[in-house]
Amino acid sequence: MTTAMKSHRRAFNANPPRYKTFLLTWLAIYPLINLILLVLGPLLNLLPLYLRTLCLTGLLVFLMTYIVMPWMTRHFHHWLHTRNHRFFTSKRNY
Repeated sequence: MTTAMKSHRRAFNANPPRYKTFLLTWLAIYPLINLILLVLGPLLNLLPLYLRTLCLTGLLVFLMTYIVMPWMTRHFHHWLHTRNHRFFTSKRNY
């Protein structure tokens, strides 16, 4: 395998920057938790707080793991894996 192929393979398999993972996760969780509370809120309000939290977090984690994040990572794959970090690593002359 040539050096160019190894570096391309290494760059392709690299994890996205943490700030992009954070933003994508937040973008997924905020509307999802609002939707869950809108749809199931009246039913969840009948439960004690610890059961309400258990149901809400269990459903949220399930949806995020198996439905939402796989879709989001496919949809935002190009943005996640670009190497343009100008916003966080801009060089300034001080």
